[in-house]
Amino acid sequence: MVGMDEEMNRDEECENIGLGCALEHFSEAEDVLNIIENVKNIYKSSQFEVEYERLYGILKQYYEQPHLLDPHLDKILGKFLDTIKEKDSPLELKHATFNYMYLIMRVRGYKVAVRHLPHEVSDLLTVLSFLETQDPNDKETWRSKFVLLLWLSIVVIIPFHMSRLDGFAPDKPGAECSNKLTVMKRIFDICKTYALNKDACAEASAYLASKFFIRSDVKSLFMGEFFNWAMDLHSNMQNENEIHYGVLAAVAAVLKHGKRDDLLPYAPKLLEWVTHQNYKSHNAILVRKYGVKIVQRIGLTFLRPRVASWRYTRGSRSLAVTLAGTAAAGDTEPITAPPDDDDDQDIPQEVEDVVELLLCSLRDDDNVVRWSAAKGVGRIGARLPAIAAADVCESVLTLFAEHEKDSAWHGGCMALAEL
Repeated sequence: MVGMDEEMNRDEECENIGLGCALEHFSEAEDVLNIIENVKNIYKSSQFEVEYERLYGILKQYYEQPHLLDPHLDKILGKFLDTIKEKDSPLELKHATFNYMYLIMRVRGYKVAVRHLPHEVSDLLTVLSFLETQDPNDKETWRSKFVLLLWLSIVVIIPFHMSRLDGFAPDKPGAECSNKLTVMKRIFDICKTYALNKDACAEASAYLASKFFIRSDVKSLFMGEFFNWAMDLHSNMQNENEIHYGVLAAVAAVLKHGKRDDLLPYAPKLLEWVTHQNYKSHNAILVRKYGVKIVQRIGLTFLRPRVASWRYTRGSRSLAVTLAGTAAAGDTEPITAPPDDDDDQDIPQEVEDVVELLLCSLRDDDNVVRWSAAKGVGRIGARLPAIAAADVCESVLTLFAEHEKDSAWHGGCMALAEL
């Protein structure tokens, strides 16, 4: 009995490990605020590195529960910005503050943290001017540029025409002689400059591009120019030295967040470009990954958003009852036959090409590429009529052949799950 009691106690201890490791709140909030407050006193000394590691040691405990930081983000980020916005603050102090700020975004995730940054009209020129003074090739200050790009991405959403911030009328005579660039042109140049970087700034630049180029006052002026620049830059992606992953990520991000009507004029040319590059057989995983993302989002552009009537609907828990079309006991809604799909809808030839490319990518050796392809098959299938979606499903089932590799079977399983 003693041995059994010991085993039971050991089991209880093992079961409580997860509960013991779970944190309930951000208990070190005051310590973090004190560390931020003290940065102005130590940013020139070796103590700064010690405090930096101490801050990282505190924050890394919340990697699995980053939402615990949310109630304190406004106060913490506000503390950072007070130092950054001070005109008398030395440049070194600002860079040190950005280093601390990067840790917060790294742990919480920049897509959440950026929503807590100020985004007033007055902040746009402040952030843009500070970013323009930075050296894109300076490896020591990449964290500062990373944070500034993300900050700019939330500021550019302001609901005002950006020409109001120029202070001059570019259409009037004499404006060109002044060599002044509009705010939109300056941000466009920033997007291109940092998309060419090889560090994390390229990712932040892609996020900025996804917010900037879809603006109503920007899309007609710079969206087409951006796509043409990206295609010209990657006219031969077989040369790995000429590949800029940040540019490919930016193209994929703009296609993801842009409106269908705005993207449709550029879709055929983009599809021809990415198909001509033969990304499927490229050695670089990121090229294949971004190639799949670009292809699937081009395919979605050709199809109108719709809710497929043949989609799976939760309700009945019995497969036999579901197939019979009768309601089971406990179901709140009777099972009804789905309405006829719009089978007369014309499916562009480009969609068939996109589906074929995605089916090939389901055989890719890398899991990330297969997953992106599977999501693309599922999203495109959801916009197709039932007959066309059934053809896609049959094509996916051909991957489950004896001569296919394990990767093809895995890709087929993920595609069926997405469908």
